[in-house]
Amino acid sequence: MVRFEETQSKLLVIFSGKLDTLACQATDEQVLERVRAARGTVEFDLAEVEYVASVFLRICLQTAKAAGPGRFSVVRVNPVVKKVFMIAGLGSLLAEE
Repeated sequence: MVRFEETQSKLLVIFSGKLDTLACQATDEQVLERVRAARGTVEFDLAEVEYVASVFLRICLQTAKAAGPGRFSVVRVNPVVKKVFMIAGLGSLLAEE
């Protein structure tokens, strides 16, 4: 569901599967705790994600706020999930590929 890889300059949060409401509720505190402790940038890797619920979008917004300006991005997003971000008006969180 969620793995963390951390260096001194970046926290990479790798998600997999369906990020529905139950899955997000099970991990949101753990993710936000790691984000608040991160020293560098924060990236959410969604290469292995096939579905996101609105609660995951809320986690992205909370993470962007906790990380600070310019320190958060979402990477490796499949087209279906990317469309959800665009419709929600959160395309600015997606990293250029």
